[in-house]
Amino acid sequence: MRAVIPSHITPRTTALKPLYLLILCWSFLVPHLAQATDTPIEFTTRRIDELKINLINPTSDPAYNRKFIDQIRTKLALFPGDHISQEKLDFALIQLKNNPDLSDLSYSLETGVYGGVNIILSLHIKSNITAQTASLTADNTTKFPVLYHQDGKFLKAKFEALGLYYANQNAWYGNPQAMLAGNPLVDGKSAGQGYDDWVENYIHGGLYGMYPLSTNTYGYAGISAIGSFSNGQELFTNKTRSYLAFEDAYIGFVTGTTTTKGNRAVLNLSAGRERFTLGDGMLIINTAANGGERAALQSNARWSADFVAKAQIQYNRHRLEFFRVDPSELSILDTKTVINGINLQTNIARADLGFSYLKVAKSNAYYYLPTHEKYTRQGLNVWDIRAHWNKTPTHQGGIFLAGEYAQQTHENFAMKAQAYNAELGYRWPMAKWSPSFSYRYAKFTGDQPDTKRYERWDPLFSGGNGEQWV
Repeated sequence: MRAVIPSHITPRTTALKPLYLLILCWSFLVPHLAQATDTPIEFTTRRIDELKINLINPTSDPAYNRKFIDQIRTKLALFPGDHISQEKLDFALIQLKNNPDLSDLSYSLETGVYGGVNIILSLHIKSNITAQTASLTADNTTKFPVLYHQDGKFLKAKFEALGLYYANQNAWYGNPQAMLAGNPLVDGKSAGQGYDDWVENYIHGGLYGMYPLSTNTYGYAGISAIGSFSNGQELFTNKTRSYLAFEDAYIGFVTGTTTTKGNRAVLNLSAGRERFTLGDGMLIINTAANGGERAALQSNARWSADFVAKAQIQYNRHRLEFFRVDPSELSILDTKTVINGINLQTNIARADLGFSYLKVAKSNAYYYLPTHEKYTRQGLNVWDIRAHWNKTPTHQGGIFLAGEYAQQTHENFAMKAQAYNAELGYRWPMAKWSPSFSYRYAKFTGDQPDTKRYERWDPLFSGGNGEQWV
């Protein structure tokens, strides 16, 4: 979870403090990962809405042009519905370098009509394949943040900075004593009646690289650290805090092959500290906590779990994934939860379909009953199905439907908790500002004390904020 207890607060604008204004301006001036002509993915993992491939200098042979684009698409093995970070997009593009007909490639990113990201690739075919020696992104090899790029070897720096000014009027309904009684995050004076404000910022820096192990196999790794700072009257404390710790620290390898018919098979294995998202985040998305000793309560600097191990097997748009996740929780609230799971995703007739099974292998978290009994989270089983359907291709907009249903049981006691949501909407991506309209209904069961089984839904590590799924 991010902000542990959501509050209804009314921010208002006030003159920024001069020193912090400088920090805030610097945050916008600092280059993100993969600048130059490309637009970076903002700080976080995004869902791919659409992958567009544009051939800038097509040949006079339409059949060859179609085959060339198909080769690029299958080699990338990126599909709508996949979650991708800036680093993983870089690694995927590097694998295109071996295409002998490709002279140059650039890309841009835009917000998708369904809230994810559209990736637009622009390809240049070699005008004379036997004579021309240009290579993929050759013009960018010496430009920061790329540190090295040659013969499939790739090293890139990452540097992000964010500043935030935040204010509340009558936080906790002006009654923090009642709202925060017993909350372990309270340290010193909490926000409450009247006007309270604070500033916070973080800096995130690291290195990410890829190394060819064979023609179709690459090793990759990433390591980074985040320094965060908060000062002022925050929701839970008025104490100044700073915190420095590793964020990403993972290693992996990816291998794949393309059949003569153009089908693409990929195996991707990785382990270490990294972010993990399951589906649309109703079960797992917040794999790190902020606030408390870590500061940066509202800017949500940290996302990487303490440990993630995953094995992904993908064939075209069908993906089977096995994973183990140990979220990075605040030390004062650490439940020691570890989740094992399996996830299957596919696409049929413009419908993204997913099925997941989760098992809580370890946990010190408890479910408390009115009778003063308590049950442990360890042993929880979760079954989940989800779907997202578009009537027309995503860039055309139109009607869309989405839904998800999950059920929780337990191996040690009678339990049946349920959660579901359904959404109907319409988007106009070609209109000015790309407006959309949708309605979503969501429900999460609570416990019924007069029954013999436990029915309260466990949110696990759900949602980007307290209102996303409620």
